Amino acid sequence: MSHLLVDIGNTRIKMAIATGDECHHLLPIFHQQQTSEQILSAMPQERFEGVWIANVAPLKLCTTISRWANHKDLSCYSANSQTQFRRLKNGYLNPRQLGVDRWLGMIACEAENLGPSVLISAGTALTIDIIDPNYQHLGGYILPGLGLNRIIPALNNQDIAPSFDGEGFPQNTQQAVNAACQEALLPGLASFFGKISKKIDFSFKWVITGGDAAKLPPVLPNSDYVKLDNAVLLGLNTIRKSDIEQRGCSSF
Repeated sequence: MSHLLVDIGNTRIKMAIATGDECHHLLPIFHQQQTSEQILSAMPQERFEGVWIANVAPLKLCTTISRWANHKDLSCYSANSQTQFRRLKNGYLNPRQLGVDRWLGMIACEAENLGPSVLISAGTALTIDIIDPNYQHLGGYILPGLGLNRIIPALNNQDIAPSFDGEGFPQNTQQAVNAACQEALLPGLASFFGKISKKIDFSFKWVITGGDAAKLPPVLPNSDYVKLDNAVLLGLNTIRKSDIEQRGCSSF
């Protein structure tokens, strides 16, 4: 029987139906202005063996989905950051304080045998995590994301306007926010990524993921990068398939 994987981010709920190593990805739900009833109406109606949740949004969303699962008599688990998973070792002084999305993204890197890496997740926030050749997490950074309009609810009420082509100046609020994020942040990221690269004393590859990952290659210091789609769901499926004592999950 299949399992439902649920990645609850700051703006979207991404889901996949996992059967063995195969994942069928579903359309995301933009949850910021949705009621609980609207969110639950968009949930898949198949019968699952279990529901696996990674949540970085307000707890209310996780509770809504876990209650939906319990109502259907489905086993429900919530992923947590751990001190270690297989070869991967958490570099935070308090491992549980590391965002579970970042932890699962690094688990995906370990599962794909990517070796020493700098994982950049470009979503509502832009996070950077450094993994050494022994799969020791060395730490990382959290920056504003490249699409600030996704976290300003008022912007989502406006009519869809033509995208900004870079000529002249933005002439509506969505364009103004997006253009400022991309034109101010991207050049700064190029410099910042260069500084990170100089601080690392081993060979590594850049690993990019997230909704804005396609914007990153032009500002990376070199072209040696891997695009890892749906890294959080991949990491979530990895722990689902692991031994119970390794999972670090809470049951609902």
